Amino acid sequence: MILYNPEISQLKKNSPSILNMEQLQLIIEEGKQINEKTITPTIEERFQNKIEILRLLKDKDTFVMNKKFFIWKQKIENKEISSSEENTEWILDPLLIFCTNPEETSKIICDGLFQKDKKYIRYRNDVYLSRVIIDVDFEVMAYVSPVNKPLLKHTENFTFYNANINTNGALILPILLYEYITPKFSYEEWKNNLEMEPFLWNQLKQKWVKNGVNPPNFNKLEISQKILNVIKAEDESAYLFTGYFTYFMMINQKGDYQGDYHIYHRDPLDFLQKIHESIPDLKIKEEQPVYFFQSKQYTLVHNNDVVLTVYNLEFPLNFVRLGYFNHTNYHGLLMFLLIEAFKGKMREYDEKIGNIGYLIKYRNGYSGGHNFNILQNNIIGPRTSPTLELRKKAWNKELKIFYRPDKVEIEEEKEST
Repeated sequence: MILYNPEISQLKKNSPSILNMEQLQLIIEEGKQINEKTITPTIEERFQNKIEILRLLKDKDTFVMNKKFFIWKQKIENKEISSSEENTEWILDPLLIFCTNPEETSKIICDGLFQKDKKYIRYRNDVYLSRVIIDVDFEVMAYVSPVNKPLLKHTENFTFYNANINTNGALILPILLYEYITPKFSYEEWKNNLEMEPFLWNQLKQKWVKNGVNPPNFNKLEISQKILNVIKAEDESAYLFTGYFTYFMMINQKGDYQGDYHIYHRDPLDFLQKIHESIPDLKIKEEQPVYFFQSKQYTLVHNNDVVLTVYNLEFPLNFVRLGYFNHTNYHGLLMFLLIEAFKGKMREYDEKIGNIGYLIKYRNGYSGGHNFNILQNNIIGPRTSPTLELRKKAWNKELKIFYRPDKVEIEEEKEST
């Protein structure tokens, strides 16, 4: 279809060589208006689809957020728009839904939308296998992730079309930080994340400005050196430090670190076997992840003290060299500290947030070295990505999460006849 607009034709006559920015903006705006009215689903249809999804989220342990919501919230606080001003732009972005059972919730949403005569509805596997994608009209409407107590106890919600909308920006920060440290598959998000990140820290910053900041009290464990000896016997390309040992090294603490260790390892179960052979009196506990991008983690306990936590290094991560070892970079450490703060007891939360404040203050005053290099492409881990792994599973027909309410209805009709 050829579209003719006499105003644009006249603009071209007036500027035979090149359009200026004002004229170009006019063309872009006209194109957007045409798209909104003619391309399916239209803006209004997309908005209505999202509202229907929000109406179906009645579980009190379910909450919703997305990046665009916090951009909208920032505009309100900066008085760029009024809080009473109707704004639906954030709803048009895919919703991040956190709930106790992603598949069950996704089925409820799909069935509810189907009953409202919405078309081309399904839920399916995401690249992160604990998360589910809901599509309507061939467009991603929502990402549905498992939720847990550490996140639920930190939500700050208001009700909107039955759904709980989380306004606590701290809960989306670990997702941004994870995207920073996975350069091979998330680098395109960096620019938008960096623009909104300072606003998300504001609420946390108020806590450490009020209460002051201090470095953590690093534990002194008799078994610490023995644990370190087992770790450093591994090939250095197989593991990566994070946690309080990284914190200790990043802020140039004096003396020897004697606390507990946190590492990413390419083969956690094989490494745990080696740990058991070297230190057989350690107890191993398996913990469920807090966020969808994490996998199971294993904590090792000695005399009631956690001495080592092992995470799966299943995708490449950025790192920096601190002393003799490779560590997650500054953003990787911030992500660890935030998640630990969420997991801890509420009475300890402000203190843990203060530890983050100390790290940021130290970094801002630090004048030398590479300790705080960020967004670089030094990586450790398998040369793969969530997308590639999903394609492999699809190729091998290993994916099992897929549901279409229209297909179920057709199959039921066949059975009845």
